[in-house]
Amino acid sequence: MVELNENYIGSVCEMSNTSNELVCIGKISGLPTMENEFNLSVKSTVDSFPVLAHRTVLKIHIRNAKLDSVFLTGRLEICKADLMRFDDLQLMSQSEKRDTFRVTYKEKMSFYNKGEYVPAGVLAFRDISLGGFMCRSLEKLSFNKLYTVELPLSEGFYLFTFQVVRNLPIDERNVHTYGCQFIDVGEKQLDALARFVFTLQKENINQFHRSSR
Repeated sequence: MVELNENYIGSVCEMSNTSNELVCIGKISGLPTMENEFNLSVKSTVDSFPVLAHRTVLKIHIRNAKLDSVFLTGRLEICKADLMRFDDLQLMSQSEKRDTFRVTYKEKMSFYNKGEYVPAGVLAFRDISLGGFMCRSLEKLSFNKLYTVELPLSEGFYLFTFQVVRNLPIDERNVHTYGCQFIDVGEKQLDALARFVFTLQKENINQFHRSSR
């Protein structure tokens, strides 16, 4: 049985299929307990949940501003417009965690050394998720430093702190590619980011459908 702290109730979570394509975003409304028949319940917050087949396997990424992120897989027991319920919950392996959902996001914006107000350089975003982003930059970023970037989300600008967790080889144009993780994300930031990521995913899907006609 997967045990979760009761403080995960109300946490934002994103659910993706086994191909890491975002399916929906919601909030945890019920935890796996003996009284709850070890089911995990998620309520809708952005749009109605899609209709999915009974026993479909989904990846579940739970984000909480004060607790560690949780990565699970589960099978759909109930799927309604406003509620999903999962059983057969399993914790993901480290390799599965690295493959969690990201959405294409190609924008350029300035970043700062944390606590400073003069731009340290420019980041060219490649993708984004609730946990962080992939970007490219001419600047050399350090693993042991904290940086900030102001993201233009759907509801306005939000300041995010991040750190580098991956550094890919420099290309022939002397450009660095970084995998970055958000640090100390507040509930308000997380809610806004979740809605933004889901909206962005729908726009990407619509654009793909238009281009394939």
